[in-house]
Amino acid sequence: DFRLLRQEKPAEHIISHGDTLGVYVRDEIDNSAEIALVHYPIGPENSNIEGPAVGHPFKVTEDGTVVLPDVAPISISGMTVAQATEAVRAAYVDIEIVKADRNSVSVSLVKPRTIEVMVLREDTGGGIPVWKPRDGQAISRRGSAEVVTLPAFENDVLHALTASGGLPGIDGFNEVWVLRGGGLASQVTIENIRERIESEPLTLEMVQTMAGAAPLLRIPLRVGPCEELEFGPQDVILEEGDILFIPSRETEYFLTGGLLQGGMYALPRDYDVDIFAAIAIANGNALGPAGINAPATNFNIKPGAVIPPSRAIVVRTIGSQQIKIDVDLKRALDDPKERLVIQPRDLILLKYRPAEFMGNLGLNIVTFNFSIPNGDF
Repeated sequence: DFRLLRQEKPAEHIISHGDTLGVYVRDEIDNSAEIALVHYPIGPENSNIEGPAVGHPFKVTEDGTVVLPDVAPISISGMTVAQATEAVRAAYVDIEIVKADRNSVSVSLVKPRTIEVMVLREDTGGGIPVWKPRDGQAISRRGSAEVVTLPAFENDVLHALTASGGLPGIDGFNEVWVLRGGGLASQVTIENIRERIESEPLTLEMVQTMAGAAPLLRIPLRVGPCEELEFGPQDVILEEGDILFIPSRETEYFLTGGLLQGGMYALPRDYDVDIFAAIAIANGNALGPAGINAPATNFNIKPGAVIPPSRAIVVRTIGSQQIKIDVDLKRALDDPKERLVIQPRDLILLKYRPAEFMGNLGLNIVTFNFSIPNGDF
């Protein structure tokens, strides 16, 4: 549910440091008793302002106060605009500058605070057409980096993704990394993360071990029906200086050889591929004549390719070691449990068994001649 990637927006704006308020105090801040300054909201960062603001602009300080003439700083952090109006009115009524009538003081929101976050994407940017050859490898790919300005209560992962091109493309992992801005640069870098992603799939525990005390979080964008979410409502909220990172899937491929044409093919991102599907992706012919140019009915092209290969060897890398997995394609056809699921960087070798090889060798020696001399039967 992508709604879990955004924060709940309050019914009324909650004031905090960085907000710009329009304050009007009759005969005090505005020397004109009848005309006050009017500010019209312009720009996407003001999308949550319902109408024009009235009064002189004052910015809420870092300690959550607003500094106005002739009164002590007024603490208004955590208040709504209506509550801030009452607080300002009370401050001026206490020193008898204005009367306690409701028309003497007004507070409105001129500009909400904004949060700037960096979005680094190694997937192809949105809106850029990418052509792919038959082996599934992208001809060109361009990452992107930009600073995104988000208004208050829209500073979350979903709005940052929307502003930077949307969900990750198929050449990027279906996940987002959030690197918190405070003290992160000295402890972990994006290159550290990239190296770990290329070596093995990361879990939240592994990331925390790698990052130490640095706040770093992985947010998956696709989970199984029984998986627990690794993040909560507060984790999707972005603060000033945070970095959103989307890594590429450059290591998500498998290799082919043997009776299959040698090549490197991209693995689908969001579903598994078994041995039969991988052979099909590589333009092979599982349990059929080997090679795309040797159909069983075409005896003019290598009759020795009629008997299909029924053996596949998958060379899998686990850590620093390699293992060989022997797959019987005939048995796998009848038993789904025998259909090996292909993992990144697997090498698939389609092979003949000795009897199949000898049978095709014999067919290669035999010359088939179906010509009819003189047209007679």
